[in-house]
Amino acid sequence: MLTTISFESVAPQSTPVRVTDDGLMFALDLFTVLTGRDRKKASQTLARIGSKSETASLLTLRTSAHKKNPRKLVSFGNAIHLLLTLPRRTASLPTRRAIAQVLVNYFEKDVNGPTPRETPAVKPTTDDVASMERKLAMERAAIDLERQRAQLPLEQIRKCIELASQCAPLTDDEVLHFKRAIAAHT
Repeated sequence: MLTTISFESVAPQSTPVRVTDDGLMFALDLFTVLTGRDRKKASQTLARIGSKSETASLLTLRTSAHKKNPRKLVSFGNAIHLLLTLPRRTASLPTRRAIAQVLVNYFEKDVNGPTPRETPAVKPTTDDVASMERKLAMERAAIDLERQRAQLPLEQIRKCIELASQCAPLTDDEVLHFKRAIAAHT
């Protein structure tokens, strides 16, 4: 059974990209969306890309009982790699970004749960809320750690000033030196 990825947000009249059960996309479908042209022009681009040694290894050939020639398929990771290595004349940067975003959204949902076609358009599930809360907690922890790291040099300077003032009063040069050190760390 084949599933499809819709690229309506990238190209409103585009045909969906077919995906096999094992997560491989039909390369010709992807190149049709990528180039924004008809299947014939997209197949010419795919043939040109498939003949180059650095990109040919990214494609998977699979024979079918109904077809004479093998089909070219591409995995999610290799599709992203192709997006990065294609010439600029093949696809513009905004098109590449939009396609990459659609692919990431599709495969993240596919890995984390049901496919987008099976997901009803209702409020988020408790699993989604829990994962969002975990992400938010991780981001807050990262921000707190970054603040602590930023405060560490200032804390060390403060301790040095306290120790120096306990020994003897600070000279103007020493105060100026500490001010420069503080300014360098802020």
